[in-house]
Amino acid sequence: MDFARYDGDLKEIKTLFSITSEIIINKFSTNPEDTACDWNEAQERYEITLGVIIQEFKYYLIHEVGHILLAKRLQYPYFARTPTELKTTATPDQEVIFEFSNHIIDAFVDYVAFHEFEVNYPFFIEFMDALLKKGISSRADIIYLLKAYIYFSLQLRFVLKAYDRVLRRDKIQLFLSRLQHLIKLKSDRYSALLTKLDSKIDLFDTLKSSRDATEILNFMLNVLSELPLKNLDNTFKQWFPDGTQGDC
Repeated sequence: MDFARYDGDLKEIKTLFSITSEIIINKFSTNPEDTACDWNEAQERYEITLGVIIQEFKYYLIHEVGHILLAKRLQYPYFARTPTELKTTATPDQEVIFEFSNHIIDAFVDYVAFHEFEVNYPFFIEFMDALLKKGISSRADIIYLLKAYIYFSLQLRFVLKAYDRVLRRDKIQLFLSRLQHLIKLKSDRYSALLTKLDSKIDLFDTLKSSRDATEILNFMLNVLSELPLKNLDNTFKQWFPDGTQGDC
């Protein structure tokens, strides 16, 4: 794969975000969900994996560099790194907690990378429109549905600008209502869970511009505490340690 053809896009985004650290695109995946940003300790550089066939290539590239921007802005490196244990010894339960956490981090990343940088915002709109059009499969399991509900509630209600929310109001309401319906079909107990979850998610609006990593981590844990996740506190601290703020 010829990675050099994307150097211009990457350089443009780095310049816009005033990032001087070395960043490379080192791998492509055929699965868009494999898109990720990580830190290579030995090479002292950030490495991005992208989905090779995804139509919304520019969104994903901006988003992954946005993880680095957020980590540098808040001086918290774990917003732009995948824990080593996640690739080696993590249990399925631990992996799920990281996935939920990353969906929440994604909203903070996109607020910074797309909402604050107007030139990038059209790529965010294009991406959200594609996801709204694609919809959610009725065959999805409860973990997938809950991750999707948190992700889309944050993105569509708070990262999407007010004008664009109004334009897409009916589509958004239908999309989120369908997600709620699919979740409630899994069990009656999820109706109360969604109500509690919404009240926690609402707090994002007051934190979306936060420069305090601890505030964001507390928000993440507060949202996740409403979910049926095993050993949440210990696993969360493992993925997002306290006292590790510093240069990124």
